[in-house]
Amino acid sequence: MKQMKQIRQMTQGTIFTVVGNCNGHNYTVGEKYKVVQHSLREHNVTGCSLDGYFVGNTLKDSDITAFTTRETMLSDIENISSTIKELEEMLQETKTKLKYLEASGEEEFNENEFRVFIALKTIEDKSISEKERIKIIAGLLN
Repeated sequence: MKQMKQIRQMTQGTIFTVVGNCNGHNYTVGEKYKVVQHSLREHNVTGCSLDGYFVGNTLKDSDITAFTTRETMLSDIENISSTIKELEEMLQETKTKLKYLEASGEEEFNENEFRVFIALKTIEDKSISEKERIKIIAGLLN
């Protein structure tokens, strides 16, 4: 049995060339299409002259040659790296909040007490310059 995929399963930015019938969806053989949106109401491929290319369309893997561009890959790398950085920051913040809960003996998180906890830890940390400590504590006030 041939593998089928819906356009909604294709990564945005994916470019594919039609090499077969494509389940009778009237994609032109030999034409390139680019997945640009995942919306039931909007067109989701470019490079076509007909309406009606929607995310529910199914395509046999054997009817298309999908590829992506260097630009798309670089963009993906940038987006993934950014997401990883955000998640690492969230993880570090959550670990710090847990340390506060453990140090305070509290079971429920309190934002104001947490800020005081951070301020005290910052004041105690002599490895941080006085100027940096001032900036950190000032940032807690906002």
